[in-house]
Amino acid sequence: MNDAGHPRSTEHPVDNHITGDAAGAVVQTGTITGDVNFHGIPGAGFGPGLVSIVAPTFRLDGTLYGRGDLIRKLVRAARAQLGARVVMHGVGGSGKTTAALAFAARIARVHDDIRVWWLDASAEKTLRAGFREVALEAGGPLDQVIQAWSGKQSAARVLGSALAGSTRPWVIIIDNADDGRLLDPWWQPLVQQKGAVLITTRDGRPATWRNAELHGVGPLDEEEAVALLRHLAPNGGTVAQARELARTLAHLPLTLYLAGRYLDAAKSFPPVPDVDLPQDFDSYRLTFSSDFGTLDELHGLDRALEPRELLTRTWEFTLDLLHELGHPLARPLLRWLSCFAQAPIPYSLVDARVVAQSPLFAGATSRSVLRTLVALEKFGLTENVPFRHAHSSSVTTECLRLHPVIREANRHQPDFRRDLRPYVALAVALLDGFTFHLSHLSAEVPEDMSRWAALSPHCEHVVDSIHQKQDVFPEDWALLATKLTCTVARFAQVTNARVRAESLFNHAMVVRVRLLGEDHPEVLGLRREVAWLHWNSITNTDADRFRQCMDEYELLTDRCREVLGEQDPLTLACRLDLALIKSNDADDPSVADHYRDVVLLGRQVFGKVERTGFSTQVGLVVHLWRRMDRTGTADYTLEEEIVRLIAMVDELDGDESACADLGLPADLLRDQFTGMLESCKTWNECVSAAQSATARSADEIRSTGARGPDYVPVVRHGEFRDSRLVQVYDAQCPWSVDDDFFLSVVNETPGARVLDLGCGTGRLALGLAAAGHLVTGVDPAAASLEAARNKAGSERVTWVDGSTDCLPDAAFDVAVMTSHVVQFFVTDEEWACALADLRRALVPGGCLVFDTRDPRARRWERWNPVESRDRVTLADGVEVVIWTEVTAVEDGVVTFVHHYTFSDGDERRSEATLRFRGEDEVRSTLADAGFTVEHIYGGWRREPIGAPDGELLVIAR
Repeated sequence: MNDAGHPRSTEHPVDNHITGDAAGAVVQTGTITGDVNFHGIPGAGFGPGLVSIVAPTFRLDGTLYGRGDLIRKLVRAARAQLGARVVMHGVGGSGKTTAALAFAARIARVHDDIRVWWLDASAEKTLRAGFREVALEAGGPLDQVIQAWSGKQSAARVLGSALAGSTRPWVIIIDNADDGRLLDPWWQPLVQQKGAVLITTRDGRPATWRNAELHGVGPLDEEEAVALLRHLAPNGGTVAQARELARTLAHLPLTLYLAGRYLDAAKSFPPVPDVDLPQDFDSYRLTFSSDFGTLDELHGLDRALEPRELLTRTWEFTLDLLHELGHPLARPLLRWLSCFAQAPIPYSLVDARVVAQSPLFAGATSRSVLRTLVALEKFGLTENVPFRHAHSSSVTTECLRLHPVIREANRHQPDFRRDLRPYVALAVALLDGFTFHLSHLSAEVPEDMSRWAALSPHCEHVVDSIHQKQDVFPEDWALLATKLTCTVARFAQVTNARVRAESLFNHAMVVRVRLLGEDHPEVLGLRREVAWLHWNSITNTDADRFRQCMDEYELLTDRCREVLGEQDPLTLACRLDLALIKSNDADDPSVADHYRDVVLLGRQVFGKVERTGFSTQVGLVVHLWRRMDRTGTADYTLEEEIVRLIAMVDELDGDESACADLGLPADLLRDQFTGMLESCKTWNECVSAAQSATARSADEIRSTGARGPDYVPVVRHGEFRDSRLVQVYDAQCPWSVDDDFFLSVVNETPGARVLDLGCGTGRLALGLAAAGHLVTGVDPAAASLEAARNKAGSERVTWVDGSTDCLPDAAFDVAVMTSHVVQFFVTDEEWACALADLRRALVPGGCLVFDTRDPRARRWERWNPVESRDRVTLADGVEVVIWTEVTAVEDGVVTFVHHYTFSDGDERRSEATLRFRGEDEVRSTLADAGFTVEHIYGGWRREPIGAPDGELLVIAR
């Protein structure tokens, strides 16, 4: 080839012979027979021309998904030729190389005047040889290039001069530059006023890339991931099945590509006996979950895989590099993080003081652990995620998260399996220590609830790991694991998931009884927690359950006395619980004395005020206060007991650990109890005055303002019938994805006559009218209809105060019931009548659309003071805190109360009862009413039943 890149003339064959040091020589050959060996420039690695710098676009496999915006931005930078330096960084498998190849292909196809050079930076030799070829093709003088790459000149300077003098526009793509140190000698010549440079790397640290523009490349969005799977494996299954697999693979391009390629090839594999291979999206997903270690073998059945395509190897390259970069803790730390559940892991759990005690992390310090965590995140092996508990949105717990495929790959490494016991031991130690500090959990402290919610899945996962690996962990580890099980149970209890809490406690009980015996203090302590759970789950009107709880506690208290002794702390705690239970019996005169006995005994046993004694004194004061408020009589003993309570606070205030045990600052407690004391004195004075005057009734005394704990009346369906709560409902429930679903279904019938039954404040009805439909909104709640009529556009809707019995015959093309209105039809008779009325109101072939919660999702378990807590601001600036508590669950019927606390001091409550009907019951009742079910979806984007939304979205005719 001549300097211009054209073939040399072959009219005059030349016979050249070179002996000795041939460095720098140029050889023109004639006819060649036999082997030819090129020995390159000394110290330069590969000889000239033996390293390709042509982009290997042949490796592209059809359409690129999810990177269109990035490719367009790179093309603009290439066309501008202003010296842009762009770094695409992301975890291995995120598709950086594929995106770079697509960029190169786009340039070659649309802008063929731009020269594209492709360099492999995975090794120093290939990178150096590639830059030499770039220098030659950019027009660098051959003799200078030879000199420079022989070490006799500066190779970087020659490269820079060649690029600066190039007469054609150019782009350099440097692929797999994971070790940024290899580019250090070449960075200066890449800083040009012309051309463009694109670098792909796993290293996302800005300091590595100086003033380059960084672009993170992560997983695809869900729709793109599904499209990629179906493109690669068109016969792999349905869209829904592809979606489930995409979610399992967490949308990572490499795993999607490998899965799709394998499934497409698997259709042609011969049916060999006793070889059961996954053939579709669902079976591949099950293999991923149950037999991850076989995936590399499956992917390689039809072709040889490159090392970076092996799921068990590709991220090991990054860990190797981090070790070379001075992060020896990277591999063991990532292995240990893989012990936890596939959920956000609080950074606060990674306590270096505890980590360093493990033989796996000898010599670790807080700084070295921090540096390693930062490095893992910058190289994409973990990601920072802010965790917010569902209804504590004001509180953020900073967490890290592992990609599920990276997590599984780590769990299948030989060293992980070898060291599983010390890894799990460290996880148990940190979880146990961390949850101990949160042992006095309060639903009123959002920070506590957020941390507990973040930790719970990890506690459960570690416990499950111990039980599933009984061949690895000794039997006494199961006993240790019960501590974590109990912590999760307590969190479930506080969040009102009582059935789940009892199940967890009972699981721990079985293990403890088996290993410790019936009368061990830890078994008796667990029995107390279960008994207390039973007590908290009954209603005031359930006399039988009340008696059962009393009997359970009395038996447990007697057993503790017999086995542990009268003065044992657990015996005292049981007696306190029993006093609290008895205090609910207003007619039991022994309650106050029982409280006093516990306080006195506690003082004798411990010699000071401690948590049990303080709690008992609080219980005594509350009991006396309620009795005083109920009877309307003066109670001077209450004044004395409040004074004792304040004295206890003063005593505890000097003991930091004891005060922390209380969960509230001593000053706040002192102020509250002092206020109670003043109210009590005022009450007693008023009663005395009334008795002496004999002219005032107890009711009149109450009106003076001296009163006990506030009573807030409960309104049935108040969020629809109370005008102020209707405002709260509107603020809580703006237009959302559920409205999009109903609108899309109704829009399938253009210009439809639509019935919105249970239209509430008209959000959907107004949206349907705006879309061109003729809408009638029907609701029995006058306050809600009034709010609807006052909204913009309300004149386009016909508003009717009523229910199904007022519907005209054959008047509507479509009927919708949104916001789970159907669940308000609690009895079978109510539901059957409603369906009959709806069928009568629809024209033949008319469409009925409604939503109801899938009972399998058990959504009511999240209706508790913690998970249900929400905060909204009304139009007048008043803030409202809302939360829900379930009061009864029986045979698919759930009763609950919404609590509303307004920042102006107002408090309100609203009670409702809902019926949860499963899919089978929905289908059968619709059939009985003469409807034919067309579709039942499980999610608002028409996902199948069982989707995370936990819905049953019904379309029937």
